[in-house]
Amino acid sequence: MRAAELVEGDKLAKYSFGVVEGEGELPHGYTAGLFTADGTYGSGKPRITLYGEKKKLVPYLNIKSGSGKEDSLGRLNYGLFEDIPPKFFVPTEYSVKSRLEWLAGLIDGDGTGNGAIGVQIGSIHPEFLNEVRILLSTLGVHSKVTFGNKGSSRQFRPDQNFYECSDTYRLIISGVEVQKLVKLGIETHRVELEPYEHQRAAMQFIKVVSVEDRGRVDDTYCLNEPKRHRVVFEGIETGNCSEIQQLNTPSVLNDDLTYDTVGADISCNLGSLNVKKMLDLNRDEFVDTVQVAVRALTAVSTMTNIDSVPSVREGNNLSRAIGLGQMNLHGALAHHGLRYGSEEALKLWDNYMALVTWAAMCESAELAREIGETPYFDGSEYATGEWWDRVPKAHLERAESLEILPGLEAPDADDWNDLHLKVSQYGMANAYLQTIPPTGSISYINNSTSSIHPIVNKVETRKEGKVGRVYYPAPHMRSDNLHLYEDAYEIGPERVIDTYAVAQNWIDQSSSLTLFLRTRQPPAT
Repeated sequence: MRAAELVEGDKLAKYSFGVVEGEGELPHGYTAGLFTADGTYGSGKPRITLYGEKKKLVPYLNIKSGSGKEDSLGRLNYGLFEDIPPKFFVPTEYSVKSRLEWLAGLIDGDGTGNGAIGVQIGSIHPEFLNEVRILLSTLGVHSKVTFGNKGSSRQFRPDQNFYECSDTYRLIISGVEVQKLVKLGIETHRVELEPYEHQRAAMQFIKVVSVEDRGRVDDTYCLNEPKRHRVVFEGIETGNCSEIQQLNTPSVLNDDLTYDTVGADISCNLGSLNVKKMLDLNRDEFVDTVQVAVRALTAVSTMTNIDSVPSVREGNNLSRAIGLGQMNLHGALAHHGLRYGSEEALKLWDNYMALVTWAAMCESAELAREIGETPYFDGSEYATGEWWDRVPKAHLERAESLEILPGLEAPDADDWNDLHLKVSQYGMANAYLQTIPPTGSISYINNSTSSIHPIVNKVETRKEGKVGRVYYPAPHMRSDNLHLYEDAYEIGPERVIDTYAVAQNWIDQSSSLTLFLRTRQPPAT
């Protein structure tokens, strides 16, 4: 079942987690966990204050400075080494040893309980507790986050003022689950986690209390098929990206799984252009950039020999298929003062894709002159002439102007005629040239909006494994164009589909498209 299909009241089947090994050692593991619980920053440097029975934890800490003398309130104050991880960093991907050390420090700082009844960890940050819950799952441990107390004004001592207290939350680890940590070797020094044999594992069902659409589309499965490492979901065999649509032929296998006939499967040779940066170029620079990209991706194809999968090797050698994509469209449009999906934006986008397509095909024809045409060229719409009437001719008829931006124009009729002659003479080296991939991670690296779809939030919150939370403002967003950064829910599916339809007219594969729909539609205005 998909997460989106869950409803309030559903119960999830009981199951056991495995232990994820992880890698890398966390600096100051135990100290980092205690710093998360009781640490703070003074003049930008990490410090920790110990009080009550926590003062006995000093021998287990990596301390940089401190006199060891109590202050007027009976507390011990110490400076910590500056390479300690950030306060709310959760080391989910580190080694089992590092995770256990960090968790021991956190439990000694903010935890209560014991090895028999279990442990509770309190915090005013439910997102943080949820990240700890995920860390525990990597250690094979079930836990849950629940609401603790409602925030209110409180007076802790008669001689103190009232303080405004936030809502509190609890992470609960049952006694049975704590024993899994004990067996893994966790060493706490304040909260005693003694070994204990429970008579039964009274693990509760996980009950769905609410379903909230956050705009994410993440179908996640944890499984493995040991023979081919491929699985069929809803009649579709996994292995290909949704934006890759290419001709392939089946292989015939013998009983011992050797090949009787080697078919032709698909290799994804993808790379994407940054639309905003492309629009900063003049026409010669634009064309040269596209052609360098086509040549580079083709080199990836021709230099790759996947001998472990003969059918992929065969398909790659025959087609030299590449997937030149696009990203940062929303950022580029907003930078130039255009509303995503508007008539003006669609005209610019249409002309832009025309120039990309023309430049890419020019380079593929030149490559065909150098290394020969793909066997798939003969009989294609490029060879029969159908494509030239259906795509570039139709574009010239509908385009009111070929200008993309001042100094940058789409190809005219003479450009297309010259290309048609070259393709007729040499063919094309690549069976496939363009696609629209999702460009998730590489967009962040390139300070780009993802693919050609709109932003989901003006400021995204991302969880990075060894960094923690990262706040990512939409690229190129300024006070003067803030109104152009409508999110995908505000824009609605129609303008997204219009934008993708323009691109689909030019590309020779398919598009990775996500539609964002409101659970409840706003009232009509």
